[in-house]
Amino acid sequence: MGRNARDMQIAVKTLIEGQGGVVVVDEGEVKANLKLPVAGLMSEEPIGVVAEGMRKVRAELKKLGRDETWFLSVWAIAIPVAPSARITDKVLVDCSRSQEVVPLFVR
Repeated sequence: MGRNARDMQIAVKTLIEGQGGVVVVDEGEVKANLKLPVAGLMSEEPIGVVAEGMRKVRAELKKLGRDETWFLSVWAIAIPVAPSARITDKVLVDCSRSQEVVPLFVR
């Protein structure tokens, strides 16, 4: 999520370079970068390193006027194994019943 195209471009580039994770960019500057290269959601780093990265992400989001509830809601949207329908980079999946791919377009 972002407020302007320039910051979003920087965030996407940073995420690609880190192979996933959470990035906070403001006014063209990366303020926090929690790299999560395992499926874009996890890290092989010790828990303390990941926790410190998450603390920095939360602190930077707070400076931008965003609370943790907002952040976790946005992050959860991209997790395709969670209940309900989820959008992945490839398909829409009905996770509530059949675990089937749902057509993106109706003819």
